[in-house]
Amino acid sequence: MKNISGNKKISVKAGTADGELFKDLIEQDGGVKKLLVAPGITAYLMGDGSIIEIYGAGFCYPAYLFSHGNIVVSFKVENVESTAATLMEKGASLLGEIESVSTSYRYCHLLTQENTVIGIYEIS
Repeated sequence: MKNISGNKKISVKAGTADGELFKDLIEQDGGVKKLLVAPGITAYLMGDGSIIEIYGAGFCYPAYLFSHGNIVVSFKVENVESTAATLMEKGASLLGEIESVSTSYRYCHLLTQENTVIGIYEIS
């Protein structure tokens, strides 16, 4: 995984008005770099270190990811498990499980009391 310095990741469902708006904004920013282009997903690195992922047809993501909206904001944290526990104490519920993509990247998604899906991730 590339060394990412940003503190947030924004996931957007393509084929929606929100997705098209994000694509238009991204294309106007000259400092954007494409990190990944694969069937059904394009990921961009923004000038501030944030990542924007556009998910489309052909990419398999959990059904809950866009179950309550077309945009999910994820935040970089020091410890996914302890942060998830703290958020659940405050009323959020864990969607799925805490996932390990590699030995250095772990993430999960939670549903807030206001029915917003958020993500948290840890890079070690």
